Amino acid sequence: MCTVMGYSADFMPHVDLVPDKPGPFIIAGFNGHGMPQIMLSSKGLAAMVCNETPFEQTGLPRLLNTTKERVGRAS
Repeated sequence: MCTVMGYSADFMPHVDLVPDKPGPFIIAGFNGHGMPQIMLSSKGLAAMVCNETPFEQTGLPRLLNTTKERVGRAS
């Protein structure tokens, strides 16, 4: 059995549209203890995908917002 662990550079999940790429969404980087956040994050992402709700109106914490600046800090 193989397990793949993915971590974000700031140890916070990414939930939003992929910056600079029209169309794809991301919901990833729930580093271990972030697993309980997946259910409500998924609900917020579903609102973005199905209802075109902007991230700011989903009720998700802004720390999860995947911005170009946040991704840039990782490199």
